Amino acid sequence: MLRSIKAITIAVRNLDASILCYRRFLHYDLVATGTVSPAQASRWDAEKETGQPFALLSPASMEPVYIRLVESDAAINYQALRHFGWNAAELHVTDVHALAESLGGSPFRIIGGPRDLLDDGTVVALQVLGPSGECLYLTSISSEAMQQTYGRARSTVGRVFIAVLGVSDLQVSRSFYQSAAVSLTEPRPFNIRVLAAAHGLDLMETKFDIASAVFEEPFRIELDHYPALAKPLQRRPGNLAGGICMVTMTWSGDSTVGWINALDWHPGEDDAICQQGRVSTIHGPDGELIELLSA
Repeated sequence: MLRSIKAITIAVRNLDASILCYRRFLHYDLVATGTVSPAQASRWDAEKETGQPFALLSPASMEPVYIRLVESDAAINYQALRHFGWNAAELHVTDVHALAESLGGSPFRIIGGPRDLLDDGTVVALQVLGPSGECLYLTSISSEAMQQTYGRARSTVGRVFIAVLGVSDLQVSRSFYQSAAVSLTEPRPFNIRVLAAAHGLDLMETKFDIASAVFEEPFRIELDHYPALAKPLQRRPGNLAGGICMVTMTWSGDSTVGWINALDWHPGEDDAICQQGRVSTIHGPDGELIELLSA
């Protein structure tokens, strides 16, 4: 079964500038730097990224869930929330209102919130675009019951706990992830204002069907049924996609389940994230790139 999210990979225009932004404004620590190896680029079906510089960052809490920034031409002119595939990552935050104030005038542009999602103060969310257009959801969860399900912030800005996927056919995507997830939630309509705004739809009235693929640990993939106005995943041959271009997940248990059975596994020793096990990649139904790590 899918156990956890290990990393999200973001294509960025200027690596040094992005590192500075994540360290200064999100209080992330720089863990490692390097260049994309031929083996990595081949696994990612992105041979043109060979030799590109990357950086690995982690939250100040030192939780082993990483943000990997890769300098790539794919980041040029990228627009989040407009296409199918990975579109956002949700991170734990201790105080959304304080963070919003601290981001004023920074390269992180607020596009939504802070907003009380449940109208009781227990879940407050902020949405921002990063220096290369990548979309981050920054969320504070104060309810102990919900922390049991979703985890909680262990530093001012904590780890990624949800990877947000824009899908063209919710049933197809639910079927794809069903064999790998611990469970799937039933679809329900939800008002996602930043998504409505990205497509010129009514911010207050438009709702989108969403569901979640639940992991063994407090992580999940949120499946958002995107409007017909959305575009296919924009990815040039040999390059990564723009924005959040890949999600790395850990796998435990039987490797003969569903699409896991078809994966081509490789030693992960060339990769700072995957060096402790075997690694494989696959494209999901809407072209989303999944990197899977198995012990």
